[in-house]
Amino acid sequence: MKFLKVSFLILIINLSSCTPQRLGEQKSLGLNVTNTLTADIETTPTPQGSEDDSADDPAIWVNPTNPEKSIIFGTDKKGGIGSYALDGKEIAYDAVGKMNNIDIRQNVMMNGEKLDVLVGSNRSTKSLILAIIQKDGSLDFKTVAGTDILQENSVYGFALGYVNNKLLAFVNNKKGDVFIFNLVTNNEEWTANLLKKIKVNSQPEGMVVDDEKEVIYIGEEEKGIWRVDLNNYNFYLLPQSQEADNPYLKYDIEGLTLYAPKNEKGYLIASSQGNNSYAIYEREGDNKYITSFRIVDGVIDGVEETDGIDAIVTPLGDNFPNGILVVQDGFNYDGKKKKSQNFKIIDWRKVKNILQP
Repeated sequence: MKFLKVSFLILIINLSSCTPQRLGEQKSLGLNVTNTLTADIETTPTPQGSEDDSADDPAIWVNPTNPEKSIIFGTDKKGGIGSYALDGKEIAYDAVGKMNNIDIRQNVMMNGEKLDVLVGSNRSTKSLILAIIQKDGSLDFKTVAGTDILQENSVYGFALGYVNNKLLAFVNNKKGDVFIFNLVTNNEEWTANLLKKIKVNSQPEGMVVDDEKEVIYIGEEEKGIWRVDLNNYNFYLLPQSQEADNPYLKYDIEGLTLYAPKNEKGYLIASSQGNNSYAIYEREGDNKYITSFRIVDGVIDGVEETDGIDAIVTPLGDNFPNGILVVQDGFNYDGKKKKSQNFKIIDWRKVKNILQP
């Protein structure tokens, strides 16, 4: 009888968490963050029902011959990976399992051939998923051997790096472990060789690798943002990346991305899920905190409770001459109608105006 009462209570909580009242509460969070902008485009919602937590992490692929035909890939924790054009329309949906995080590296040299590679964490198989991105943007999935150690854990966050001509995969779990693999291939066969395991004290998720500076940033959700040197594995906690030291941050710390022009200064961006905002840090030196902003209602609805984010510096045609920022939206509304989660696309020039008004 006790089991039935608890189950009924959980059902009530889950249903109430999706009401417009909760959305109103969410929109009232983070009002101390005064920098605001609006989204330019939104993607087709995930195929799940509106009550499901589904969309999670985006990754941007730049079409090398026609940047306007670039693609945003987005994970669906309920079943796969969606592919979206820059106008937000769904191009394809690959039902490959409960995908959590994905990342992309282009022009990776493997056996004398340059490849564009998408890799991610698959919670259905407790393993990695890997695909070669074809010239038309479709995904050619490959089997990856050597990830048996992940079967003992619940794979969670993921990041990809291409450091010193090595393709590195970083996978974390809710216990704080971060597994580092070197991905290698011999024609059609891919293998993940475990290089090292590092650890944070509590649950992480969002991670991003700065290939040029040879570091990885790890978001420990209830602690802060760590920068880890990939040469000596020294940990450094970013200043003002903790709630206690920054009134514009509210846990959980979720998605991390870099806006990183090659050989130039850039920015590290973190989604502050607890107050529907995004914190911007310097890419250089001690990663000094710069400012924060929110994405509010415009022609397209605003963004709340963001998980994954991604940014690209490459010009993507006349509409996005400085690249884009893509964020997951935890509450996707069309007017007053709640729809399945999706991703919002923001012209980087809007972020630039906040940084350099």
